[in-house]
Amino acid sequence: MVEQKDASLDSFLDESAPPTLVFTKLTPELSNAALNLSIDFFRNIQTTASRAIVFHPFSIISILLSSSAYSYYILGDYYKVGGIKLIWENLEIVVTVLIFITGVSSFFFVLATFFTTVIRDRADNIVKDSEVVFGLDLTRLAVINPKSSKLDKSSIELLEKAENTQIALYRETPIALISIEKSDELSNKQKFVTKIKGLGIRKVYSKSGILEDLIDWSIYRTNILNNNKAGKILILLEVLSTDNQLKKTLQKKKFQKITNKSIETDSISNIGLKLYGISVEIWGVALNVKNKDQISNHENIKELINSNDFSKKIQ
Repeated sequence: MVEQKDASLDSFLDESAPPTLVFTKLTPELSNAALNLSIDFFRNIQTTASRAIVFHPFSIISILLSSSAYSYYILGDYYKVGGIKLIWENLEIVVTVLIFITGVSSFFFVLATFFTTVIRDRADNIVKDSEVVFGLDLTRLAVINPKSSKLDKSSIELLEKAENTQIALYRETPIALISIEKSDELSNKQKFVTKIKGLGIRKVYSKSGILEDLIDWSIYRTNILNNNKAGKILILLEVLSTDNQLKKTLQKKKFQKITNKSIETDSISNIGLKLYGISVEIWGVALNVKNKDQISNHENIKELINSNDFSKKIQ
């Protein structure tokens, strides 16, 4: 395996390295870092989804109602007889109520984790099958020496596919990435379509503007892949409905929400996620192509893909 760049997301940046931000394609030495950034992204959105469930009005009201009912059932008679003073003299009863409230609250935390396990599973699956995100096997890429003069055909193909992933490095440490893949099913002579399959950024840099730069690169890269063949390019991305930060970023880059779809999971989790209104949103941006180096005029993507056939393929 080629020596890997520091892939730990918990370590501090190298203060001795120059404070420069560099963008580069995915290379063999960045394989582990790319994997970690993608996994970390999915775990962060699981945390966001879990928090949305716990603080959802349904959860809050359920906790308040059950806690109030139990408190009245346990403390009501004490209050009627001796008021707050009698309750204060029987603190063990108050402790019982507090334990109940803690238990109910914990139940919703556990419930949130259970419902969002499908997101964590997706992160874990990247380790087993990195092609889902990067369109290539990272374990195979990691052993390639790009400077070798005797690269076989499969190694060359892997290095070419790696160019569809862009990584941001600050102080020589990978901090963010984006990965795109052509959609053969959705592309035709009129439209060239790619999907953003991988996305990741260290949480501390989520509001730095780096993500916007990577999204700009995805548009540029899509146009390069199109190579003036289609008059319009489309970039699509699946976003969890609770990921408001990413949606704000996409809106800044003129992306539009196209449709919603349910998260594919077992029936119990599916019911729970629907109850809390958590789904996958399809976002996209459509642009006219003038030439390989110039893109202009954001299109109304909903008008561009209004055919039922296209909508079904997105789903």
